[in-house]
Amino acid sequence: MPTTIDARVVPIGKLTIAANVRTDTRVDKPFVSNIKQHGILVPITVVINDVGGFDVIDGQRRTLAAIEAGLDDVPVIVARHDTSRTFEITDRERIIEQLVVNDHRAALTDAEHTAAWQQLSLFGVSADQISRKVNAPKKRVESALAVAGSAAAATAIVHHQLTIDQALVITAFDGDDTAIARLDQIAAEHPEQLEHEAARIREEQAEEAKRIEAIAQAGALGVIVLEEAPTYTDTVWQHRSYIYSSKTGYDHPTPEQLVAEAPDDVAVVVTKLYYRSEYSLEYYVRNWNDHGWFVRNTNVKEPLTDAEKEQRRISRDNTKLWRPATDVRRAWIRELLQRRTVPIKGDEYAALYVASTVGSSTVPFKHAEMVFELLGIEDVADSVNNASYAGYQSRGKRLQQEATHLRYQHVLLGIALAATEAKQDFEKTGWKDDSTPAYLAQLSRWGYTLSEIEEQLVNDAAARAAAEAPAADDSDDEDDL
Repeated sequence: MPTTIDARVVPIGKLTIAANVRTDTRVDKPFVSNIKQHGILVPITVVINDVGGFDVIDGQRRTLAAIEAGLDDVPVIVARHDTSRTFEITDRERIIEQLVVNDHRAALTDAEHTAAWQQLSLFGVSADQISRKVNAPKKRVESALAVAGSAAAATAIVHHQLTIDQALVITAFDGDDTAIARLDQIAAEHPEQLEHEAARIREEQAEEAKRIEAIAQAGALGVIVLEEAPTYTDTVWQHRSYIYSSKTGYDHPTPEQLVAEAPDDVAVVVTKLYYRSEYSLEYYVRNWNDHGWFVRNTNVKEPLTDAEKEQRRISRDNTKLWRPATDVRRAWIRELLQRRTVPIKGDEYAALYVASTVGSSTVPFKHAEMVFELLGIEDVADSVNNASYAGYQSRGKRLQQEATHLRYQHVLLGIALAATEAKQDFEKTGWKDDSTPAYLAQLSRWGYTLSEIEEQLVNDAAARAAAEAPAADDSDDEDDL
């Protein structure tokens, strides 16, 4: 190990990159730009070689960046490894020293970057200036400053060692203590699920707002508001669909008629629509004869069995989880299709889809809409010609334009992925589709973080496949007698 040091500024042409344990130098454009702007701030450690030059033993990345940045001179520290008249270093010493130096050097965490950029911001340095000074993407700096400005997010990024993007999710819920508590628990246990949990919270909050709105509407009608819907066997209340205006006709009294003509004998129940986060008002009537109405053909249904109730509960729960997962998944796909290159086997996935469409004459219009959404380009078909032949043609021309300039792979992959996302009611009941587990597994291999229900679907499918796989037959391995 070095015993003495000698600091100098030397011509960069006199440096030689010695063998190094770090094989991936990661000399990217931002780093070169940083060196070009600020120079070498941490001197390069060298030893003098037999021809009077300098062998780099620590700082090969800085050296390569300095060469690319066009620097003429760089600061170095000449390390003496013994008291002999030479400065030679053995390969053994070099490897040991490089390993120790790299183990000692740890990159700044996202929490440390956030705190440092916040300090610069407090000194009056703008996000744009910070971005240019430290060669960090402006969006990343802005996200970090947003995290620093949120007490909950700033605490979570430190305590749970979150990334800036993960902590940024928390900032959207400032002031909502219940939501912050849920997100903090997820951050502590499964930080990769933060986006999914945030999407679930937003879905629940939107649903609750609609429920409150429906309750307010019910209360404003001036009729009876029931907490629960009457059962199928109820003899007092009948649903409006069983109430008729005449003995032989098929007209039902409208909700407006019920409220106007029989407010004391009309009740409403706030009901959640099946498979949707929407609420409606269901109308019930009693003493219908007093108002000249009739009940007939009620076709009273048998009450649900416990097994049927349980199946409905599972279906409701899965749909509730699937909808917010769809929002996160589609946002991730949009980001995927904006990357410079398609993921590994992305072209193969697209080719398999195109092959499967041979013989089909048209592309469903919902599919076309989803292609534009996932590719992040403005849809050229307006509400008037959306489902017309003209709309179909305009979309086709726009995609042909997008497919040029080396974007054809992205367009193909976008079309293939949209074919799944655009299936009928996929955003609600996609979890029921037999092909969904394989689709999700492929997205996961490309880096998408599966939500709880998505991971369950993939794991269940893998378990079924393993159980159905034929047992290995060892009989062929036996020697013939």
